Amino acid sequence: MFLSEHRLNSHHLHRIKFSELNEIYLFMTLRSFLVAMASIFIPIYLYNLHYSIQAIILYYFYLFLFEACFEIVSSYSILRFGPKHNIALSVPFLILHFLLLSNIGTYHWPLWLLSLIQAISMALFWQGYHFDFSKAKHRGSAGKEVSKMYIILWFVSALAPFFGGLIAERYGMQYVYLLVLIGLILALIPLFSTSEPWVKDHFVLKRVKIRDIYRQQLSYAGSGIEASVSLFMWPFFVYLIVKSYEMVGALASLASLAGVFTTYMVGKKADKKLKPNYIKRGSYLTGVSYFLRLYAKTAAHVLFFNVFGSICHAIFLSPWFAEYYLHADEESRLEYLFLMEITTDLSRVLFFGLIFIFSLYFSLELTLIIGILIGGLASFLISVMPLTKVEAKVAASAH
Repeated sequence: MFLSEHRLNSHHLHRIKFSELNEIYLFMTLRSFLVAMASIFIPIYLYNLHYSIQAIILYYFYLFLFEACFEIVSSYSILRFGPKHNIALSVPFLILHFLLLSNIGTYHWPLWLLSLIQAISMALFWQGYHFDFSKAKHRGSAGKEVSKMYIILWFVSALAPFFGGLIAERYGMQYVYLLVLIGLILALIPLFSTSEPWVKDHFVLKRVKIRDIYRQQLSYAGSGIEASVSLFMWPFFVYLIVKSYEMVGALASLASLAGVFTTYMVGKKADKKLKPNYIKRGSYLTGVSYFLRLYAKTAAHVLFFNVFGSICHAIFLSPWFAEYYLHADEESRLEYLFLMEITTDLSRVLFFGLIFIFSLYFSLELTLIIGILIGGLASFLISVMPLTKVEAKVAASAH
């Protein structure tokens, strides 16, 4: 029996938030598995359809340029409909994107159109997801909860590329895309098991001061570039070595298994120690791993560097996202998430703009090498993520 109404209400609040987290875990598991089956193969798929490297790079350039333009629309959509509706609204656009990809070889859709459709989906999804998760997580156990999420994501990441590559090699990439279409529709089912979180009714950008968050923006920009290299440059580089969808997927899957264990170990400790320690070590090592990957000449080399990179990435990822969400708690959440998302979009626009220029003067392989090197340098920027104000005070008092 509870001693007070306050404790009873606290108990129910905890149950609501816990179920929200489980709902987010389930949806993200399904979505991540489906998207991971196809995403790393997109540049390879386009390349095998005889699109030039310049056209493929421009596909990504326009993708993030359009996404930056739609971030403000996404913010107002959260105000109007709520973050879960944002996530749900993103799915039809993602389905349409994969539908067009599945038959682009027949109908020759313009790549900018695919970029536009995917950009709308990404802008709606990522702001909605970050808002929903940052509201649902518990401040004292943010590292553990984010770690749980990324253990799940690492695990599905370990399975998805293998199955995607296997299907693509046996039957063709279009069948992977069609499978993703069906799965995305089913993934919507668990999303509305709980109510929408409360969202304030105004968007006022000046509530967040750039001078207070510029280090977080630098860190997020570095993460955006690193993620682009991980999903575009590196798999493409690997494909030039192994010449097979199946091998690219299998090598990515085997490496991701190493990330599962590392994320679990880091998650157990990250809430008890200063998260920036893990963020710095992991981001530095990730940067080094990109420089080392350029020595890969065989499938065995790729597997070794994939495993090493996966472990390094897992060291910083869940503490970094936990810190990100804790910073969102201290700022005006909606405006903060908007600024961070548009920062990473513009950093990627800059990155792919530079890569496009390099591609005009250098070979495909050298262009990819330059991109991977930039990814290594960008990884070091991730380390500048600062402590939250509360954690900074605790750290200062400890000294």
